[in-house]
Amino acid sequence: MAQGYEYADENTGVLFRTVLKPRRSTTRAHLNTVILVFAIVSIPASVVFAIIGAWPVSGFLGLDVVLLAVFLRYHHWVGRSREIIELSHQVLTIKRNDHWGRQRSWQLDPHWLRVHLEELDEHRNRLELRLRDRAFDIGSFLSTEEKAGLATTLRQELAQVSLLQRA
Repeated sequence: MAQGYEYADENTGVLFRTVLKPRRSTTRAHLNTVILVFAIVSIPASVVFAIIGAWPVSGFLGLDVVLLAVFLRYHHWVGRSREIIELSHQVLTIKRNDHWGRQRSWQLDPHWLRVHLEELDEHRNRLELRLRDRAFDIGSFLSTEEKAGLATTLRQELAQVSLLQRA
């Protein structure tokens, strides 16, 4: 989700900046609590199944706890992705950090840049920055409403840069 917009930093020459990151509703402590509660329920159930002679079920209950922990932690880890969009008078910069820590960056001429919001269906859309024959998909993890809001804001900021250039 967009973490808010920053405007006009005199020191760096950045007119607009936003940091986009996936929405995550839980913290690491909450994930650990869910895993612990699940384990606390599974351990007595495993013991009961082992006592009545259905010991293979105990292994599957343990496997459930391990898989839950792995998938919840992976989901939380993937949420470390970030996209930073910065706009100055001469350049719009897109910096993308994925959950592996890899960083990619593109610098685009804001005067030739178009914001394109494509409706894929009623619940999905795609936000792209287009420059001649190239398209840059941004905010792929945002909701449809967040993408629409970001598209509107980017259009306004790009129009303002074009006006400042003409003046």
